[in-house]
Amino acid sequence: MVRNSVKLPDLGKFKFPAPPAQGRARVIGVVANQLVTTHRVVDVAELSGTARLAVIERHGKNGNIAYGYVSGTGIVRGAIATSIAHDSHNVILLGVDDADMIFAARELEKMAGGAVAVLNGKVLAAMPFAIGGLMSEFPAEVVASQDRALKLAAQTQLGVTLPEPVTTLSFLALPVIPSLKLTDQGLFDGEKFEFVKLYF
Repeated sequence: MVRNSVKLPDLGKFKFPAPPAQGRARVIGVVANQLVTTHRVVDVAELSGTARLAVIERHGKNGNIAYGYVSGTGIVRGAIATSIAHDSHNVILLGVDDADMIFAARELEKMAGGAVAVLNGKVLAAMPFAIGGLMSEFPAEVVASQDRALKLAAQTQLGVTLPEPVTTLSFLALPVIPSLKLTDQGLFDGEKFEFVKLYF
């Protein structure tokens, strides 16, 4: 069995890029209960309060970290991280500030994968998947309980409005499903089938 498969780069270099004084930005728009997303373009002045997304290469190959914005999740505090991120299964993070996103990534690395919800540097709920970062060692009923606890924490303490936060998050890194997704190499336009800039 594959263990200890979450090998993150130095997170000291994790820093969400500040928007320019003027210009536009791309935002991934979550569509409720769908795997497809919208490709929103907004003025940078409208980004205040927009949730952040990041993908960190977790296989110890290149150390890539990519950043994006996402709307439609409802999150207003804390962060969620998971190593279930189709198809490359890198670490994907949803949050509102660097500190909790970094903390969530580090906790996920300690767990050897899975999913975690954090707030103010504390773990609210966790679902460890120590086998390849994709499978649990626990019985199904334990995993189901962990999933319910994580969902409850995300919804009641972080403000998340998604019915299935981890499932939705896991597909925001799958570039072959339109319209806009985030990989460790950056934002990918699934309709034009090309990488695009966050700010322009």
